[in-house]
Amino acid sequence: SWDSAGLAILLLTVFGLKAALFPFFFWLPDAYPRISPAILPYFAGLLTKVGVYCLYRAFTLVFGDALDSWLSPWILAIAGGTMLIGVFGALSRWTFRKILSFHIISQIGYMIFGLGLHSVLGLACGIFYLVHHILVKSTLFLIAGHVVSVNGRDDLKGLGGLARSQPIAASFFLLAALSLAGIPPLSGFYGKFGLVLEGLSMGHIWVVAVSIVTSLLTLASMLKIWNYAFWGKPSHIDGDQGRGSGTLFPIGTMVFLSLAVAVGSGPLMGFAEETGRQLLDGRTYIEAVLGTEAGLHFEQLNKAKGQ
Repeated sequence: SWDSAGLAILLLTVFGLKAALFPFFFWLPDAYPRISPAILPYFAGLLTKVGVYCLYRAFTLVFGDALDSWLSPWILAIAGGTMLIGVFGALSRWTFRKILSFHIISQIGYMIFGLGLHSVLGLACGIFYLVHHILVKSTLFLIAGHVVSVNGRDDLKGLGGLARSQPIAASFFLLAALSLAGIPPLSGFYGKFGLVLEGLSMGHIWVVAVSIVTSLLTLASMLKIWNYAFWGKPSHIDGDQGRGSGTLFPIGTMVFLSLAVAVGSGPLMGFAEETGRQLLDGRTYIEAVLGTEAGLHFEQLNKAKGQ
């Protein structure tokens, strides 16, 4: 109905603004680099995921029929636009935290890609990628904060030689950056690969192509950071070389957790698939919140729709 369609569009707008989806992303790239480096990793890792969770929960539970009929192509278009606008924004920037902020946007597109597929495997891969992104993006912003603390700046053209002066931080960055780009066998590969396979099997070739191009451009922007900040010629240091050592332990912990996700990708994907089934079912969630009687009523309504 028109009322249902209007409500779906309203919630897509509200939650899309929270998740920084295209075209509601405008607030994030300027806001995040201004946040204190001490709390920025937690904002980057968790804040936009609240909007993604709300989209997954609301649209699979309330608007499942709309996704199966008319809404899914629009969700996929938004996902593709979010990927591209984020990665092109990252490629055009020259400060560490601004590049990473735009990459939050582009990677959210992969999660919404899973929602647009509206299948068990699509939702599972989107959820798996969400978990990976929380860990890897928090890691990258911790490294950015470490670089600012040690060097007093985060503009790439004013940095250089960090692989020599900060080899541990450089190694952590390289692992996290390659994982963000989806290079196998790191954790970012499995969710992206599953989305590509499911997208191809469902005939959404153009979104699959956008996701692959976005991964390649993500790798290019990460290599730009590596070449200028870590591998380039050492530059004048405005910061304190004695600072920042305390952040290496939490960075290393996050890298270890990301590697653990990659090693345990099989069992974790199994959990994600079960979550995808529950999202598509809906009755389990309704019974948990409202009780068994409400779950039975929900099932009866679904049977009536099927008839």
